[in-house]
Amino acid sequence: MGEVDYNQIYSLQNQVNAHYSSISSAQSRITSIDEQLERLRTAKKSVSKIQRNVHDIRYPINHRNIQPDWHGKQKDAFLFKYSGSQNVGWF
Repeated sequence: MGEVDYNQIYSLQNQVNAHYSSISSAQSRITSIDEQLERLRTAKKSVSKIQRNVHDIRYPINHRNIQPDWHGKQKDAFLFKYSGSQNVGWF
């Protein structure tokens, strides 16, 4: 029968412990990253919802005709149509 080399067993046990420590650290880092990703996913959903709401508000505002047409017409007729009265006095 062979002799037991306790020094080699001790050395190998230290290597195993170092690897367990490294694995534990990596698992901790993975958990932290997963938590951050989940927060980012939630934030992305919120940002997407806000962007959609802003678009839904801006689109009708940007595509409406605010001033009436007055191409070639008299300025007084334009002001009357725009303001609803004949005595505007803006200009």
